[in-house]
Amino acid sequence: MSLCTITDAFLAARTADGDEAAFAELARRYRPLMVSAAVGAPPGLDREDLRQEALLALLATCVVYDRSKGPFAGLACRNVRRSVNKARHAARVQASRALGRAARRRGAGATGGREHAGAGGQRSSTCRGAT
Repeated sequence: MSLCTITDAFLAARTADGDEAAFAELARRYRPLMVSAAVGAPPGLDREDLRQEALLALLATCVVYDRSKGPFAGLACRNVRRSVNKARHAARVQASRALGRAARRRGAGATGGREHAGAGGQRSSTCRGAT
């Protein structure tokens, strides 16, 4: 039997049962999707990280796939793209938080995070100014 005649749904069912060769064939068939989904990796992520995310999403799709709910290709495409986009978003959020922390540290570093004694010996924060 030629691999060309085997359906994606059959391969997905075999993959869900632990057949590594079936998953390898699915990964080969869906390689163009995974490569295109991994284009444009944001800072903090490598294109290979996104490809791995796509492979994991393809594997997870095999596990949850139900033939009665439609074709495998549509579900695989949606899940792979969604998973890769979630990874992109998480990387952007992490980068944004890191920049925010660095900016706060830099702002605190300018004053040393110390308070200065104001007139009359009262302590006031340098951010609020001495009154």
